[in-house]
Amino acid sequence: MINSDSFKLLLLSLNFTQNDSHYSKKFGNSELAADFENEKLIYPDTLIISNLTTSNFSSNENFVVFECVHRLLEKGYAPESIELGPQFPSGRDMSGGRADILVSDRQGNSLLIIECKTAGKEFEEAWLKTKEKIYQLFSYAHQKKSTKFLCLYASNFENETLNVNHYVIDLNDDEDEIKKDAGKNQKRFFYKDATDANGLFKAWSETYGRNYQQNGIFENDAQIYNIGKKKLTFSHLNDTEMADKFNKFAEILRTHNVSSKESAFDKLINLFLCKIVDEKNSQKTEKDKNEKELEFYWKGIYADNHFDLIDRLQRLYQQGMDEFLGETITLIDRTAISKPFDDYFKQGTNAVRDAILDLFKQQKYFTNSDFGFIDVHNEKLFYQNVTILLDVIELWQRVRLTGDTQNQFLGNMFELFLDKGFKQSEGQFFTPIPICRFILHALRLEQTIKNNPMPPKVIDYACGCGHFLTEYASEIKAFIDSSDENELKKYYSAIYGVEKEYRLSKVAKISAFMYGQDEINVIYCDVLNAIKQDIRGKTIKVENETCDILVANPPFAVDGFLTTLSPETRGNYDLTQTISDTKNGNIQCFFIERAKQLLKPNGIAAIIVPSSVLSNSDKTHIGSREILLKHFDVVAFVQLENRTFDATGTTTVVLFLRRKDKNPTAASQYFNSVNDWFSPIKDGDEIYNDRHFIERYCDHINIPFEQYQSLLNGEPSAQLLAHEMFVDYRKDFDNSTDITKLRAQKFFKDFTSEQKK
Repeated sequence: MINSDSFKLLLLSLNFTQNDSHYSKKFGNSELAADFENEKLIYPDTLIISNLTTSNFSSNENFVVFECVHRLLEKGYAPESIELGPQFPSGRDMSGGRADILVSDRQGNSLLIIECKTAGKEFEEAWLKTKEKIYQLFSYAHQKKSTKFLCLYASNFENETLNVNHYVIDLNDDEDEIKKDAGKNQKRFFYKDATDANGLFKAWSETYGRNYQQNGIFENDAQIYNIGKKKLTFSHLNDTEMADKFNKFAEILRTHNVSSKESAFDKLINLFLCKIVDEKNSQKTEKDKNEKELEFYWKGIYADNHFDLIDRLQRLYQQGMDEFLGETITLIDRTAISKPFDDYFKQGTNAVRDAILDLFKQQKYFTNSDFGFIDVHNEKLFYQNVTILLDVIELWQRVRLTGDTQNQFLGNMFELFLDKGFKQSEGQFFTPIPICRFILHALRLEQTIKNNPMPPKVIDYACGCGHFLTEYASEIKAFIDSSDENELKKYYSAIYGVEKEYRLSKVAKISAFMYGQDEINVIYCDVLNAIKQDIRGKTIKVENETCDILVANPPFAVDGFLTTLSPETRGNYDLTQTISDTKNGNIQCFFIERAKQLLKPNGIAAIIVPSSVLSNSDKTHIGSREILLKHFDVVAFVQLENRTFDATGTTTVVLFLRRKDKNPTAASQYFNSVNDWFSPIKDGDEIYNDRHFIERYCDHINIPFEQYQSLLNGEPSAQLLAHEMFVDYRKDFDNSTDITKLRAQKFFKDFTSEQKK
């Protein structure tokens, strides 16, 4: 039995904090306390107390009530859902009196009535009387017609151990039993047929055989407000319920007339992020997997409410944006508004607080949010959006999005959402998966991995939705001991995606989770700047000349991209010298130079660019080709026809490159050599071991080396000038625009023939 002597020990065992004679425990902003000096039991302000006699030490039963309230609060029931000592009037077929505890559902309707007794004889006698309908529990349930459950409860604290005993009566009819009676002449009596307390007792005793449970309310896996139902945990999720999810999502949008499919996909991505965070939080230990209740699910109208659901989603979204993308999301919930008032105004209700909370509710919920499938700017639209939101959540709440292994079906499904959900713009077109796979196969990754003692550092510096990242991670599993989970994670953690568009960086990270490749790094920044991002105090960055592999489909033809870069950053690029107008849109050329900066010597690259990169004659494109020749060995060019990317008709090429490793570079050697070629050359006067290049070229054009040597000496011989090639050169030279203009100048006309020559 719990009495005044054992009550202190009970409170300490329940982790109450002692301050002299005052024992207290916090539940959010609420506090449950016991004042031994004044012998008072102190309940949270928002808990309804209809009978003050339960708030003192006068009866041992009061300690049982206090312990039961503690159990409800610890389980997660809100204080405002609990009422102590509700009065029930007496009358015809009704026993008057007071119940100990009444628990309301989230809509404010009576859900559960609990009668508390001291353990032992009193509890057992009360149960016997209940079975004989001598006790008043059924009368209480009749007067509170929405009541779904009755409970007789007792607790005992002996030998430093708390023991609880309780009987739960379910007043919900079994629909299968009702169906069995359909068509029968003699039907059984059900709860739905009851018009008074006697009827409720009759249905319980005759139809349901006085059935009861001793679980369903307080257990670790029991849902709050949904008595008898197990809470949804990670262990209940599966990855087999994937069929037709895309079509069902599309059907939801059609049913609710959601016109903006792209906006709807954005909201779905936000929900995926919430669900991934929820799953991560719920699988940290084996105990968590089986016992920790998930937050990403709708618990039903009696156990949940729309505002609590939105709060849960916002908390998960805030955590995900912080942990995975390093973005801070401002979030203020109702408890943050209530706390200052509760700290300073302890007595009774506070009208100012309630008024402010009402305004806060309107401002927070009745406006657009990260989960708004339609525009929300009033209460009516809020509930319209919630209807859509619930349909989408219930579509996904029992599906597992995370795991230790790659879920190919889930990944393929996600690709379908990407293809249908994103409008591709600003020169950015997602690479089809078959093209990604072709490029990765062509890079001979097995050789790179086996020749590298450490996991190669891989980057897609315009990763978009992350196709190259996830496909690379999938590809290398065949070359690594994938049975060693930690070894595989090392390779994943050496993969970096960089994306400057906020929503795409979010999609890329979620995509990695969908494939079970959690360790992939996605950095939200502009790759033309320094590559770094701070995420939860940790700086993730990629330095120049550190990457072994670069694969990418960077954007092209983005007008004014240079205006987003500081003058200092522009100075890091040699191509800046080729541009006079910052509105220049040749961003693809700068990505080629950025690849040169990022790759280490002998690093390999596959970059998709417009085919015009190889032919356009403006200074920037010429400069980008010079970079290719100076700093890369060109392994291959592969042309992709104009139907490869449906969103654009541009013909593209894949540049397969290897970063040169010589120091000084071959380009600088050739530059000096060419300059020296145009200095007088004499036999035996060779500074460079490259005379053979000129000789081979002369053989190719069928001109004797001695004649060509006269050109390099600045005095081309008559035989050389008479050669067909040089006749054509001379004709083109004489007819060129610059020479034509020169001949028209007065000063030129005044020259002598020798000077003109």
